Amino acid sequence: MDVAPWIPVVMIAASVPFLLSMSRVLYRSVLATWWPTAAGSVEHVDLKTTPGDDGPMYTVEVRYRYSAAGQEHVGEAISFGYRGSSNARGNAALHEHLKTASRVQVRYNPRNPGQAVLACGVRPRDIGGLGFAAVFVIGPAGFLLPSSIAITAATSVAFSLAALFFLMPPEDLLRIAVLERHA
Repeated sequence: MDVAPWIPVVMIAASVPFLLSMSRVLYRSVLATWWPTAAGSVEHVDLKTTPGDDGPMYTVEVRYRYSAAGQEHVGEAISFGYRGSSNARGNAALHEHLKTASRVQVRYNPRNPGQAVLACGVRPRDIGGLGFAAVFVIGPAGFLLPSSIAITAATSVAFSLAALFFLMPPEDLLRIAVLERHA
């Protein structure tokens, strides 16, 4: 099958920002594992449901207060890259986990103490997202270099990693350290 040579180039160019974005999420999430921690008090937790073209989207919203660098801060981030999903059960479990918490461990950026997350580290969904993005960069490259076995192998690996994105539940709740629960 002949493909116009500009089509893979356009696909790669359009996909590189997504790949860079997923790489940044993974990098920041790993970096946060070395950030200092502070005890934070949970002020608000809600599970939002919004309609979508492919069904409802569920997002857990949280607000917590913590002290760092001698100042009070308010955080709302659960983890880098968390935007909710269509996974009702996973987001309900995350909501329940946070709703019953009165105090949680907060990881804050020592260079910018106002930046904080509750969960960090490498998650299968992050690796899967990176693989998903890589499919759209590596795959079209195969059309530019059709005889390359390395491109075929790399595409297969990227597809395998991408499967993690769709098959793994968000396990942010497993990484959130609850220091105290409501009585």
